[in-house]
Amino acid sequence: MKLRLLALLELAVALLAATAAGASELRVFDPDSMQAIEQEYAGSPFIVALWATDCPPCRRELALLSSFSADHPEVPVVLIATDPYDNAEAVDEVLESFALPGADTWCFGRAGAERLRYTIDPDWRGEMPRSYLYAEDGERLGISGPISRELLQRWLGHAGQ
Repeated sequence: MKLRLLALLELAVALLAATAAGASELRVFDPDSMQAIEQEYAGSPFIVALWATDCPPCRRELALLSSFSADHPEVPVVLIATDPYDNAEAVDEVLESFALPGADTWCFGRAGAERLRYTIDPDWRGEMPRSYLYAEDGERLGISGPISRELLQRWLGHAGQ
């Protein structure tokens, strides 16, 4: 009886772990991912925010994006962690502390950070946080450093919302 109860308990823990792992839907960002993201959201304004677990200004920006997203759920937010995918557990922990339920979440894969940064923007050298604000027509504004709510509101006014 005790063995059966222990087996059921282990199964329950395994199911909870699998559910939690699937809940984040953290995807691997590879050299083709940016093009896929741009195609997926083409025709509407959206935000791409690059961040890292060891970047305090990035966390403040995640908090801002959480608040902005709550006020503007119609604007998709794509979050790309520049941490290696081996650090996915830490990335998930940070993301769980911010309410961004509709965000599309990614984490750098094994292709090498420099190569992946180049696929996002050949002129980007890795400064963080880094954001891209896309308008309906696909034009994008790249911003190094923290963004402000005022900037997001102005952009949204010009982005067709």
